[in-house]
Amino acid sequence: MSPEKNESLRRQLESMEVAQQGISGAKRQGARQLGTLCILLAVVLGALHGLLHVFNPERNLGAFFVLCAAAVLAILALTFGYQFLRRLLPAGFGRKYLIGLGMSLLLYGLGLGLITAGLGAMVVVLLAIVVAMPLLFAGIWMVRQ
Repeated sequence: MSPEKNESLRRQLESMEVAQQGISGAKRQGARQLGTLCILLAVVLGALHGLLHVFNPERNLGAFFVLCAAAVLAILALTFGYQFLRRLLPAGFGRKYLIGLGMSLLLYGLGLGLITAGLGAMVVVLLAIVVAMPLLFAGIWMVRQ
């Protein structure tokens, strides 16, 4: 090979390495952003779940509907955030997000069945923490990667 070709190949390799570093940096940033969004939604879902037990439909129907609408808006915000960032995520992050969100929503739905049970304050706080945990762990995992 001629020296010109060697130099050209070397420059191409260097430019590919620089581009690859930029892509990996963008993927890390996307994972951190989605992780932060997951953590925020986990806290919001846990708080909303706890408030739903305080403002149950038997006590205040209007507040109950407002809290349900806030939960739907929070879930939609996370869904749109995921749609925006999913192409930037490294392999496996989408699965972690979906598992965390699915488990949190499942626990949220199961906890809604206990609204009219008249649970104590400590049990309500514990339920709120349990609802938030799967999505919170997924978010923390994404931020740390």
